[in-house]
Amino acid sequence: MRFTDFLCQKFGGKTVKIAVDAGLSCPNRAAGRGCAWCDNDAFSAAVSPRQSIREQVLAGVARVQRRQPAARNFLVYFQPGSNTFAPVEKLRALYEEALTVDGVVGVAIGTRPDCVDAEKIALLAALARRTFVQIEYGLQSVNDATLAALGRGHTVGDFSAAMRLTRARGIYIVAHLIVGLPGDTLADSVRAAAFLAAEKIDGIKIHNLHLVKNTALAERFLRDPFPLPTLDEYAATVARMLAALPDTVTEQRLCAAPRRRDQLLAPDWCWRGEEVLRRINQFRVQS
Repeated sequence: MRFTDFLCQKFGGKTVKIAVDAGLSCPNRAAGRGCAWCDNDAFSAAVSPRQSIREQVLAGVARVQRRQPAARNFLVYFQPGSNTFAPVEKLRALYEEALTVDGVVGVAIGTRPDCVDAEKIALLAALARRTFVQIEYGLQSVNDATLAALGRGHTVGDFSAAMRLTRARGIYIVAHLIVGLPGDTLADSVRAAAFLAAEKIDGIKIHNLHLVKNTALAERFLRDPFPLPTLDEYAATVARMLAALPDTVTEQRLCAAPRRRDQLLAPDWCWRGEEVLRRINQFRVQS
């Protein structure tokens, strides 16, 4: 099921995500390093932590309603950084501030599996008893060697530990995977989807690897090019990944590109989002 359809059914009408920036970092960047593919500006919506969370939400609601006057339900998406990477009381204040805006029906919190603990999950579980709470764990690969080589800084075991803390707490759990990472095969990506099915996720975001200029991985590619999936290879792999997941898992993203064209090194096809989705659906019909 598409996530937009899930939200429409759950809240009785169109529900739109509003991205906000809480100004939080992540363990990698705080330690002076980062994931090899990471440029947070390229992967995040154009929002600014210089405004309060409430101000960002109100501005986002106004933008949406100019284009879609009938929009009444909003899900506040804490997007850039790792949005559980702060003390619990600071997190509580951020999430509660987002919920003060009329029409906000919940929060979606992007983070890493090594940035949660029992106290933080208890906070989210308490919120989930009165509003919709989604947590998004960036797993990216099910190969520890790939995660280590690309500087991810967590293991597959960390993800499983986070899932044990989070399951059955009323929190909607989404996992992120990247297809095409050097060190992973396309078959590994299908195996990753089966792993996530066993971990009982609620939703998935699948990203095609795209190389953003001036990142460590882009510089590596320029020095020593490694193969990137073609559009058809990517689409066929995603179709197989989705087939490995239960029908109840919502599809929240199936392709991705940087915010600006001048940030992209490769592959060119990731800009053709509608074509990517069309090819994925064609492969799903054929399988």
